[in-house]
Parts: sequence; C-alpha cells; structure tokens
Amino acid sequence: MITFTATNKTNSVQLNWRTTDEVNTAGFDVERSNNGNDFRKIGRIASFNSAGVHNYQFDDQQPLNGTSFYRLRQVDR
Repeated sequence: MITFTATNKTNSVQLNWRTTDEVNTAGFDVERSNNGNDFRKIGRIASFNSAGVHNYQFDDQQPLNGTSFYRLRQVDR
C-alpha cells in the first residue's frame, strides 16, 4: 500500500488508494465505521494481482452523517 485517501464529495465519499507489486491478492474489502472501532464491509474491489503500481477507486454512495472512518482489508487468494 502506497497511499489511501478519502475525499468528501457532494453526496458521497471518494476513496482512492495505490498499491505496488501485488502478490496472491484477490481484492480489497472496503470497510466503514462511525467510531473507529466497529467496522462494516461496504464493498469489494478486485485486485490486479500483478507487479507494478496500481490505482483503485471506490465511491461510498451512502456516507454516514458526521465523521466516518474507512479502512481496507486486503484479501489473499
């Protein structure tokens, strides 16, 4: 993982991340929390699972009111 950012949009939150040299990676589970402790999966993005730098994007179309916390869970093959 090189970077992971979240950007507020008008009615959504855009998550962007960049990886390098993925090995045996099936994808990424996107998780969200309102308190930073209790996370729930809100989506999954398939990985490229190859050498090189890869860019990913996920749009949270139903963001929570107030502060949200996001994390990625890398899922192995």
